[in-house]
Amino acid sequence: MNDSVHKVVKVVDYERGKVIGVVLAFIVVAAVAGCVASVKSPITGERVDRVEFKNEVFASQAELAAMKAQIDADTQAYNVRVDKLTADMVVAEEGFVKYEQLQTGVFNIVGGVASTLATGGAIDTASIVSSLFALGGLGLGVGGLYDSNRKNKIIAEKKA
Repeated sequence: MNDSVHKVVKVVDYERGKVIGVVLAFIVVAAVAGCVASVKSPITGERVDRVEFKNEVFASQAELAAMKAQIDADTQAYNVRVDKLTADMVVAEEGFVKYEQLQTGVFNIVGGVASTLATGGAIDTASIVSSLFALGGLGLGVGGLYDSNRKNKIIAEKKA
């Protein structure tokens, strides 16, 4: 056995550069295999391994999902307000149209009697009676709208 050890030591001595190179290669491979890969995280800026990085990504994705849910809720609330405003605008416009039609009717009735008087035309009893009935009907209509709105307001207050 002494002879075999001597032969090995002689070969190692003769090929010492190659032997040292192979031993160093094994040491490097063992060191690299034993190290955990880590990189600088683009999320936190710290050095992290693969598991830590995946955890950071999952946390960021959860935060983004919560932000998106809030944006969706805000968008829905915005759309509800837009729809309500549009409906309120239609109701208000209808009110303006009704009022303007009422004004036109009153001016037509009063203007018709006034123009007949101004032109020296004869006003017969039938036209005066019809004008009075028209004005009375107008008064009833306006009073009815007022009463209806007043009563609806009282009912709404009692419900609340």
